[in-house]
Amino acid sequence: MIEMPTPSATIKWMHHAWIVVLLVGVIASFAIWQQLMQQEDQSLRMEIKHRSLVKLHAVQSMLQQHVDAFMTAAFFAESEIRRYGHIDERNAGGFLRSMLARHPNEIVAMAMMPTTDHGDMVFVSSNNKLRSFDPPLDMAYIRQLPFGATRLILTHTQHHQPQLRLITAISGSVRGYAIADLNIHHLVTQAVAQGQPFGLDVTLSALEQGHETLLIKHVSRSRQGATEKNETKTETWNWHGNFEVGGLNFVLHTHAAPSLVAQFLSWRPLAALCFGLVFSQLVALILFKRSRYSERLQTLVNVRTAELETEQKNWPALLITPMKACC
Repeated sequence: MIEMPTPSATIKWMHHAWIVVLLVGVIASFAIWQQLMQQEDQSLRMEIKHRSLVKLHAVQSMLQQHVDAFMTAAFFAESEIRRYGHIDERNAGGFLRSMLARHPNEIVAMAMMPTTDHGDMVFVSSNNKLRSFDPPLDMAYIRQLPFGATRLILTHTQHHQPQLRLITAISGSVRGYAIADLNIHHLVTQAVAQGQPFGLDVTLSALEQGHETLLIKHVSRSRQGATEKNETKTETWNWHGNFEVGGLNFVLHTHAAPSLVAQFLSWRPLAALCFGLVFSQLVALILFKRSRYSERLQTLVNVRTAELETEQKNWPALLITPMKACC
């Protein structure tokens, strides 16, 4: 019985090479997929940060502009007291109503309030039914403000709606105050909605003693037609930043809408992964078939070689037998 020789070392290596190629191809494919995903993730986060900073500066500028504009009311009240010794109700009322007209829907109520020895408070509001501040003024807090100080404070109406109150203490030796309640919802909406849709949901909160009080939440205009399936993909795309106006700290939270995420998260990483896996399988399959073919070929060669060696061993006997017959 002929003993089958074992395959050579090259055949043995080729027999396992397809496994190595398949493993390396799968690992490389997932590495490339992960790298592409990280690049898109980084690009998206940088874009969210950039757009969020634009919104933050817009809101901050809007609030700061109203704080600066309201300083004119304090200057007017100071000039009235210096000139007449009190705040004239007719002059002050006309000035405040003109400010309401220049800032429609932005100011809920305004007042000029001198100290008790300089007359009574002059109050105007955008709502004719509103006769006084809601909530009432905290006179203890107002009187302790230093000359020339401007403060934004968080208040709540009788309907538990958050509201910003702007208080300016008249500078100099004349003591008095200019006070306004701002429509924060209108101000922030106006600031955030400027220009084209940014693909961001914006939430503004006031920060006091480590506690955030929600002021307004503005949903991106690009959400029209968004589905719940798309929404689940954007749960992690958040950003937040802090700023300060009038002594009050604010926190702006942003959340990427599906339309913005779709601009940066493409099909390319998944396509690269699928291509890498398929290509690795094809190469591994070719090597596998090649190793099988080489193994069968080597087996046939070994069998034929063994047969030839057996025949070579029998040649002397075949040659001696005819010679004996002749003798």
